[in-house]
Amino acid sequence: MNARTTQRVSMTGEIETFYKELHVFLQRNQERIKDDIQQYKLDAARNHLKYAGMSLAIAFYPFLLSEAQSTYISDVVEAMIRLMEKITRLFLQEPEIRKVFGFEPEQIELVEVDPGYERAIPCARLDSFFDGHTLRFSEVNTDGTAGMDGAEKVAKLFLAAPTMRDFFSTRPVRVFDISRCILRTLLDCYEQFVGGESAEVPRIAIVDWKEARTCEEFVAFEEFCRGEGYEAVVADPRELDYDGHVLSHRGLKIDIIYRRVVSSEYIERLDEVRAMTRAFVDHNVCVVGSFRSDVAFNKKAFAVLHDRRFAHLLTEQERTLVAGHVPWTRAFEHDECEYRGQRLSIPELARSTKDALVLKPANLYEGRGVKVGSYAEQAEWEQHIEHALENDYVIQELIPIPSMPLGVWDDGLEMESRLIHLGEYVFGGKFCGFYCRASDMPIIDRVSKELLVPCLVLGE
Repeated sequence: MNARTTQRVSMTGEIETFYKELHVFLQRNQERIKDDIQQYKLDAARNHLKYAGMSLAIAFYPFLLSEAQSTYISDVVEAMIRLMEKITRLFLQEPEIRKVFGFEPEQIELVEVDPGYERAIPCARLDSFFDGHTLRFSEVNTDGTAGMDGAEKVAKLFLAAPTMRDFFSTRPVRVFDISRCILRTLLDCYEQFVGGESAEVPRIAIVDWKEARTCEEFVAFEEFCRGEGYEAVVADPRELDYDGHVLSHRGLKIDIIYRRVVSSEYIERLDEVRAMTRAFVDHNVCVVGSFRSDVAFNKKAFAVLHDRRFAHLLTEQERTLVAGHVPWTRAFEHDECEYRGQRLSIPELARSTKDALVLKPANLYEGRGVKVGSYAEQAEWEQHIEHALENDYVIQELIPIPSMPLGVWDDGLEMESRLIHLGEYVFGGKFCGFYCRASDMPIIDRVSKELLVPCLVLGE
């Protein structure tokens, strides 16, 4: 762990006291807890908590927030989504903003299609760092947003363990019903799409490639929808058929597509997904979220927020939101920028201020291609700079990542310092729950040691 990139989570007295009591309880009940942990992992696997066919690594130890902290975060993320909605509208209206993103014509054509409902971003997860006082966003995931099922279930399974039931019996905490929020959002979008309540119960297709690493999550949501009385199916976009009026999957009409397939991969394979594309363009299927969410997903959206050319398009309140919660970001290219009172070329800034900066692909996910300056030697960083200049990257100011002692279990309880990555789900413009992960590295990717952590809000 690099001290230059981390800082300890600051805990309120209420939370600090709670953790002290929890630690004493865990130490006294280690033998009982060993059985609980074994069952906890089995229950998680049975409940589809898997990624790429492997059981998720889950922590038997919570991340705690107070009600006041949860309310603060909720208010900030909802304001941020409203701002991202505005940036999407400006993308559609302002040619100069559109130029910043550099989208290919095929993507622009899909972004311009009216989805038939009001929100450009019905489904989102904001990735953030919270130090106990201030929330700062690293990016916005609106394209194939994932992790909701795990975030919801790991908290509920943790509280269901017998030892945890005992501990929390006199200490009220709150968790979130994220799946219910997703379903409500799908139905709200569909109601707008058809112009009112439908006489028939709509059939939902959860759409992504059949080889997607998150496929277990799709099955879990399919089961949830069926349990709520809605027909649902997991479908590969290549398996859909369209007759010019009706989009179908294996002979059954599809009314709502819950789009989980990532736009960049979809556009690369447009020839294979013509049925879904034509039905969407013809307004014969409700696609949630639509391709308009691509604007907020692209990390250049943050660059627009910090670009002085567009400052007049933001209100004073919006500029305050950006200053307090969005790290300085620019498209990484041969151009000049202003950074902390200095005006210099962007590549020169990267070279001279390495330890304060991060290079990120503008349109990738899962931490792919992200390079942290303080984790690279200068010669290696120079190579990253050259690669980024030849590709579609942004440069962003490094956000110190909060760390805290996390209980991990082997033969017994050990406390290890882990970096805390927080995510906030927003469906239908409303905050719906947290996604907490602990790691040993600043970038969570397919090779980092990541734990999914139960996130609990303390009752008042």
